[in-house]
Amino acid sequence: MKDSVIHYFEGDNIDSKKWNDCIKNSQLGIPNLCFVRFEYLQSICNGQWGALILLNFDESKYLNVMPLPFRKKWGFIHYIYQPYFCQQLGVFGELTHYCIDDFIEHIPKRFFRMHLNIHSGIGIPKKSQKRTNFILPAPHDPKKTFNKDALKNLRKLNQHTIEYVQSNDYQTILKIYDQAWGEQSGLEWFNDYKHFENALNMIDSNRIYSILVYEQGTPNPLAGAIFLQSGLPNTDSHRLHYVCGGALKKGRDLGIVHGIIEHVCLKFPNSIIDFEGSDIPSVAKFYQKFGPIDEPYYSLSINYRL
Repeated sequence: MKDSVIHYFEGDNIDSKKWNDCIKNSQLGIPNLCFVRFEYLQSICNGQWGALILLNFDESKYLNVMPLPFRKKWGFIHYIYQPYFCQQLGVFGELTHYCIDDFIEHIPKRFFRMHLNIHSGIGIPKKSQKRTNFILPAPHDPKKTFNKDALKNLRKLNQHTIEYVQSNDYQTILKIYDQAWGEQSGLEWFNDYKHFENALNMIDSNRIYSILVYEQGTPNPLAGAIFLQSGLPNTDSHRLHYVCGGALKKGRDLGIVHGIIEHVCLKFPNSIIDFEGSDIPSVAKFYQKFGPIDEPYYSLSINYRL
């Protein structure tokens, strides 16, 4: 049995600089993952989160961190959950002798249940379920990797003059996403989006690539998308996470999402494109048009006392 040096901290007691230094230099999971930077978590969780932290011998450095977003039910039941627009969590930091289940065992007993999506950087959690996560490895060459149906849709789309305009009008993009997917996703406008918008406004704008898509000469957008960036630009670790995107009816009729994916492949030819899913058959079938590979994560649900 290992000596326990893993401690639980409430979010208000976490040193944001030590936390972000740990994420920036992480050898586990996706390097410098934007979803687990302090300011993003603080906003997306509306301040309700804690973490398991492995400290070095003099407590001057965070060696490992595992964020634990939580909510309260009926004022006294605490449970850990996976926030919207935050696909996967887990343990980040240095490679140590601890595995994922060592951290899970240290989750405080006051939590009645837990549901988290976890990367496999230090092992696969016991009793977890494998989830699909499609990524497009770099470098990109759409003419070689996109299938015939995707290329056919792009030829149809290219009969129109489409403009991809970088924009920080996040609320307009989120409105388009909500109209396209909100009902299917079970999201409610605006309550389920406000913390994500706050998170976008809190993090460095260089970590965000967001666009509105127009047909030339028309004032209203056909679609919008938000990508978050992890890793260092111009390195093998740089990755664009397709966090949300959607198209209005005319955009769908034109196949505009094919154009969005081609656009980011051409704009970021040496960066991994992370589709963040999907186990939904229709969505998986769509992403498979672009020649991705599966980089799975794991879903863990535990009921402690319910």
